[in-house]
Amino acid sequence: MSDAGEVPSGPAPDGAPVPVQEAPQAVPLIAIVDDDADVRGVLCRAFERAGFLPVPCAGPDQALRIVRTCCPDVLLVDLMMPEMTGAELARRLREEPRLSHAVIVLMTGAVKDADQSEAVVAGLEAGANDYLFKPLDLAETVARVRAWLKVKRVGDEAAGRERVAGQALRDEQAWSRAVIASMVDALLVVSGNDVIRICNQRALELLGCRDEELVGRPLGAIFADGADGPDREPARLRRALGRGEIHDYDAILKRCDGGTVPVSLSCALLPPVGAAVPEMVLVVRDITDRVHLQEEQRQHARQMEDEARRAQDYAQVVLRAAGPQGTLVGRGAAHGRICKFVSDAAGAPSPVLLLGASGTGKEVVARAIHANSPRAEKPFVVMDCAALQGSLLESELFGHQKGAFTGATEAKAGLMEVADGGTLFVDEVGEMPLELQSKLLRVLERGEYRRVGSVLDEKVDIRVIAATNRDLAAEVRRRRFRADLYFRLNVLSIVLPPLRERPEDISLLARHFLQNSRITLKGRKHFPADTLRCLEAYEWPGNIRELANVVERAIILSGTQAALRPEHLPPDIRSASRHPAQGLRGRSLEEVEKEAIVAALNASGGHKTRAAAILGIARVTLREKIAKYGLHQAVGRRPVGAGAKNSG
Repeated sequence: MSDAGEVPSGPAPDGAPVPVQEAPQAVPLIAIVDDDADVRGVLCRAFERAGFLPVPCAGPDQALRIVRTCCPDVLLVDLMMPEMTGAELARRLREEPRLSHAVIVLMTGAVKDADQSEAVVAGLEAGANDYLFKPLDLAETVARVRAWLKVKRVGDEAAGRERVAGQALRDEQAWSRAVIASMVDALLVVSGNDVIRICNQRALELLGCRDEELVGRPLGAIFADGADGPDREPARLRRALGRGEIHDYDAILKRCDGGTVPVSLSCALLPPVGAAVPEMVLVVRDITDRVHLQEEQRQHARQMEDEARRAQDYAQVVLRAAGPQGTLVGRGAAHGRICKFVSDAAGAPSPVLLLGASGTGKEVVARAIHANSPRAEKPFVVMDCAALQGSLLESELFGHQKGAFTGATEAKAGLMEVADGGTLFVDEVGEMPLELQSKLLRVLERGEYRRVGSVLDEKVDIRVIAATNRDLAAEVRRRRFRADLYFRLNVLSIVLPPLRERPEDISLLARHFLQNSRITLKGRKHFPADTLRCLEAYEWPGNIRELANVVERAIILSGTQAALRPEHLPPDIRSASRHPAQGLRGRSLEEVEKEAIVAALNASGGHKTRAAAILGIARVTLREKIAKYGLHQAVGRRPVGAGAKNSG
């Protein structure tokens, strides 16, 4: 039978009841009590599709047991059952304290005789809210139950508000009695014509007078004379009370013995009772101690100003975001060491050497150091030594004179001059030719350089931050890097760890790249948990740069989808998540590196520039590693097979 039809009335085998411990608050819980299993099954399915959590009950006894373990919002009860009538069950359900506000709806066949009609009336008198005739129309039944739930919710809210209001009134009355009984501040009630009508004992002690001396006096008489006269304080209070209650209004009271007392007033208007001008109540607090402390506070404020200046100096050293390219993202121990290094290096003028594999964020760290240094407002200039060779690199760095070489039709300023006063970031300094290294050393030691084709020295004030993915100490031993330049650069240095050693930062970095993507996002996007597990299981040979490119790829492939799923990631990342450690046990770092180079060469058809881009390293570095591992046959634009893998 279709659930969209009517409820059958014939007998059917009973199904096992659904065990229910506790229903979520957002899902209405409905108990369906009927001795007909078919009726229970159809109603359960109908209400489950309508967003309810149905609990089938085969009879009154089971219903009573279930309602003691959970609290249904609605009970749909058959009127005529062998064990007990629906009216009797409704009465017993209402006796349960937890079900006092539950909705009870009776189900009955068409009223054919007086007994059945009386049973319906008895059920309603016993506490049922409504009744429905069988066979039931499921849509109408669900709609009727929803309507009763709305009525129940409105009633519950109204009852809750009434309980809260009643409790608030009782609390306010108790508070008022407590204030009157044990008031530690002075209390004055002033009439509409500003005459003191009521006072407490503390007011008499504060003003040093008896009750008959204070009650009946004008309010203005208790204020000390000021520039505006003694009668101006009541007028000010009235004007201020016209805008709302007054809290902590400072004034000076005049004691009966001629002395004065500094006080703080809190005032409010009382509800008018037959008077044109309402009365007001004043709570008066003695603030003599506060006045005595004001001079000490002023001295303390001067000390705080000194501390604030010191804190400001420290805050300038604390890392601040320099846009997406200069933001340091992470939370692990490695990230903490990097942040501390940046904080320490930012305030020093010494050269900085950043070491680490390609893609580990050396330029980001360099920008963070510059952004937190005293040179932050000056230029940050990047010089990539791997991009140019020989004389072109020298001209780019130092500039040249007109006619210095063929094609030099006019003088040109170099990056050194552009960076004057700021920071020069020398990327891939290990690729710099030896003859140019000596000229860079001269800049570091004397702050002087010469343009190409010039005989005059130029002065420059720069801070140099150098970066390389090479082992410069080994390069010095091989005489491919000047020892004196290495020692001059290696004043402040740090090795940035590869991304595989920072697994706790991968998800943060991925979300950072998603948030700061240069691609226009089609709706709000996010990473599901399975995608993040894929990213965290991968080794990331290209480090942070590779992760940024993978996130960009996923954004593009996801299209209009909000979630960046694993299928939007490259295949090697997805396979790594399935077998994160497979194939790595017992293998050296050189073997893994060799395999990554072979895969990149295969993917690029042997094209070294594209393979270097895939790996995130310089083309010169890739050329050296090809020679190191004997992978020359990969350059011929054909796949590298087992022969290449075994050679070298």
